[in-house]
Amino acid sequence: MKMIKTKLLLIILSSLVFGLVNAQNKDSIPDYITFLKELDNNNLEIDYRQFRISYIYSDKFKEKGTSDYDELKNDVYKYIRKKKYRKVIDACQKMLEIDYTSMFAHKYIQQTAKIIEDSVLYNKHHHIEFGLLKSIVHNGDGKTCETSWEITQIEEEYFILRMLGAELKKQSLDGLCDKMDVTQDNEPKTHYFGVYYVFESRKIN
Repeated sequence: MKMIKTKLLLIILSSLVFGLVNAQNKDSIPDYITFLKELDNNNLEIDYRQFRISYIYSDKFKEKGTSDYDELKNDVYKYIRKKKYRKVIDACQKMLEIDYTSMFAHKYIQQTAKIIEDSVLYNKHHHIEFGLLKSIVHNGDGKTCETSWEITQIEEEYFILRMLGAELKKQSLDGLCDKMDVTQDNEPKTHYFGVYYVFESRKIN
C-alpha cells in the first residue's frame, strides 16, 4: 500500500496542469465503442479523460445500474482472499465488459497478472489503469473546488482516496464539487472532486 500511495503522490506532483477543466460538448468526443476498438487493438495512447466521459453517454453506462457489477467486485475481494488468481482475473474482465473505465478492475487484473507472471496482461492493464488515473489527477490538484479533480463516476473518488490511504471523515457538496474531509498520514486534509459529469450522467439516466 505504501508503494502504491507513493506512486500516486508522484503522479499528482508531476502534474503541470491546474485549474478546473471545462466541460466538453459530447459531440466533440469519440464514442465509447471507438475507444474500446483502439484499446482492443493495443493502441493504449488514447485520451483517457475523453474515454471516461464517453462512457457516461454510452448504452453500457445506462445498463450498469442493473448489472452485476457490484456483485463482481465483491467476488474479486473473495477470490483475492482465497488466492484464486484466475478467478480474480475472470471477475475483473466481466466487470470491464460492463465498464471498461473501471480503475478497480484494471488494478486487480494488473496486480494479479504480476503475481502469475503474465507480463502481457500486466503491461496492458497497468498502462490503462494509470492512464485513467492520470486523466483525473493531472487535471487539477484537488486542493480547492476551482482546482478539483474531475470525475465522471462517484466510484472514482473512493478509488483515489484508497490509493492515497485516506480515511473519509466527512463528505459534503460544495457547488459542483464533492468536498472530502479525510485523515491522511495522521493529519486532517481536504480533497475536492469536480462532479459536473456525475450530475450530467444522472440527467442521461
